Amino acid sequence: MRLLDLLGDGDDKPAVPNTFRRVPTPTPAPAPTPSPDEGGAPLLPGTLRTAPRERPYFAPTPAPRTPEQRRRYARRDGITIGERVCAAWNNAHGGNRLEVPVGTIAALALLPFEGGEVPRMADWLMGLSDTELWKLYEETWAYRWVDRPDLVDRASILATWLQDDKPDTNTLRGVRAVTKAALTSGMMEYTHSGIPGMSTSIDLMSWVITHLRSEGARQGLGEHHTPPDVCDVLAKILHDLHDVEPGQAFYDPAAGTGGMFRSLSNHLRDAGFNPHDFTWHLTDVDQLAAAGAAVNVLLWDLGPNAYVSCGDSLADPELPRKAMQHAAGARAHRDNVVATARMMAAIGKAERLMAKATKRAA
Repeated sequence: MRLLDLLGDGDDKPAVPNTFRRVPTPTPAPAPTPSPDEGGAPLLPGTLRTAPRERPYFAPTPAPRTPEQRRRYARRDGITIGERVCAAWNNAHGGNRLEVPVGTIAALALLPFEGGEVPRMADWLMGLSDTELWKLYEETWAYRWVDRPDLVDRASILATWLQDDKPDTNTLRGVRAVTKAALTSGMMEYTHSGIPGMSTSIDLMSWVITHLRSEGARQGLGEHHTPPDVCDVLAKILHDLHDVEPGQAFYDPAAGTGGMFRSLSNHLRDAGFNPHDFTWHLTDVDQLAAAGAAVNVLLWDLGPNAYVSCGDSLADPELPRKAMQHAAGARAHRDNVVATARMMAAIGKAERLMAKATKRAA
């Protein structure tokens, strides 16, 4: 079953037999260790990951960054990642479908590996053919759907383009160019390093969307990127930790991609709270921004009680409640799909065993 068969409207409807597959675990050959003159010299914190040769695609900083260093470099690195992704997409003549480059970055950020696997995985990714890379991103969304079907439903605009039966050459070239730009700009140090606090130090989706959209489009949508340092200050001013208790709900009716909640979750973590103990409601009128917020909820690990809705919060104050209802329906549908898959797998195994027994008896 392909991703479009998994995405639904959240209704608890019977699932059809499927062949859902998780992302395969690759076994790439170890990448050669580059010498200093090949771009392998140690890098200082915040130094952009580039090399005269195309390898390595990922070169982490030699030591974990402190929270102060993360704040200092995250904004600059976010700008650089956004600029390079935008340039790569446009130079490849990828087209005007912004959901393609944004969805590529989202899928790359959601790939299920981290830490010591990252350098080898980065080289392995760029060794895939265009169609293999396309298929990997499609299966990544299906993999994440098992964990949070409601969020993947909300972010579906970033994934449904992968259902094109015959993607055109420009799109394929653009997806590869965006992937390479992200890898060589150091994106995976934030999304896959495994260092605590790295993923929540950057609003990756905001930087990418902001750079891909023209200034006129942003003005027409009333879309303004709030600088992360401003969000950090506002989070501390608006939320006194003495008044915060587990179980409390937070609501941002104009969340964009969730930058304010990124700062708030960091503020709570610094004080010893776990974001999983709170309820988070994010709403934005723009579909692309809401999809980016759904991806960020996963990247920032806000927990099982984080919900994203898309709509006008002034016209419909019931959006948070509707998002919770949709999440419940999506999870029920997911459970039905998984149960059906397990049943079909069991039936297939039983049939194979019976066939073996029959053959031996004959």
